[in-house]
Amino acid sequence: MELFNLIKRKLYPITSRFLCKATLVKGILRGNNDQFNCLFIENESFGTYIWRNAYESSPHVIYRKRVRKARITKIIEKYADDIDMCIVVLPFKDEKLLNEGYSFKTSKFIRQSLNLPDCLELIESQFRKNLKEVKRKIRKYKLTYKVSKNFEDFKRFYHEMHLPHIKKQFGSFANIESYESMKSFFMKGFLMIISDSESDLAAALCIVRDGILVFRRTGVFYGGNNSVAKAAFSAIYYFLIHYAETNGLRKVDLMWSAPFFFDGVFKKKREWGASIYTDDGVESCVYFFIPKYSKKIVEFFRSNPIIIQYQNALYGLIGYKEFTDSEESIKTELARKFSSPGLKGLLLLSADGNISTITLD
Repeated sequence: MELFNLIKRKLYPITSRFLCKATLVKGILRGNNDQFNCLFIENESFGTYIWRNAYESSPHVIYRKRVRKARITKIIEKYADDIDMCIVVLPFKDEKLLNEGYSFKTSKFIRQSLNLPDCLELIESQFRKNLKEVKRKIRKYKLTYKVSKNFEDFKRFYHEMHLPHIKKQFGSFANIESYESMKSFFMKGFLMIISDSESDLAAALCIVRDGILVFRRTGVFYGGNNSVAKAAFSAIYYFLIHYAETNGLRKVDLMWSAPFFFDGVFKKKREWGASIYTDDGVESCVYFFIPKYSKKIVEFFRSNPIIIQYQNALYGLIGYKEFTDSEESIKTELARKFSSPGLKGLLLLSADGNISTITLD
């Protein structure tokens, strides 16, 4: 078996050029009683992200099999009557195989950054409450930060902060970067360590490139007072901005997030005024095929609003059932809830497939 797995790993770079894994699942959407059948076609792990966030519990796998990339559209046509949606993840270079038959498209990851001084004005105008709360906790627990290039600090960060944090946050779905890979980044950069008067509580792995502070990884120490540790973790973005300002840097690059508005990582960055943009370095795109629009599709995108590429810009796609209040007041509330620098507008998707557009300033 060990030899067989070794051969599979060796052949994967070749086979993945021509084949994809197709997985058909059914389950109950989170927050309602609708059964949602979805076909995932990919060689990555985007499907597991959807399973964890969109379904009430792990969906039932109806079948798994390998399919040729050249036959993806034929397979979608074959199962169109049995599925509510098909989600395909492919390298952008393979998009031509889909014949532009998809309904919506997004990048597997989007990039977020804090552009100075613009983000400071946004924080003051839209997220002042969040800023005040973070400052209150910094004063309460007497939190400070320091910059460290000490290798012993890095080892402790990786094993005692980052690994426990990533496993606690994502469980069995955690995508863990190797020690050696992160060590290589640290050797060119540094740790920003947040502490109280007694111990180190949280840290951010960073590097400065071309006047930009790049925030690569984070971690928190859960071994002591969890309230203090959470406060330290919340203060990371505040101290990143402070460091960038103090050192005359023009941007804090927060790197990648999943393209979902309710994703915890995306939300945390947005609360600090982060701008969003596409990243040419992300090679894979996610394509949504919807054979037939329905209330279930609306419910999916209502519970999982997503940032998509639409008319050469970034828009938020949100499912909505009907306006229970005045249309203008609802649109104003949605704009307040979802707007982010870099987002051109919101697309409100109805059960008949019609789209209403909200333009954002």
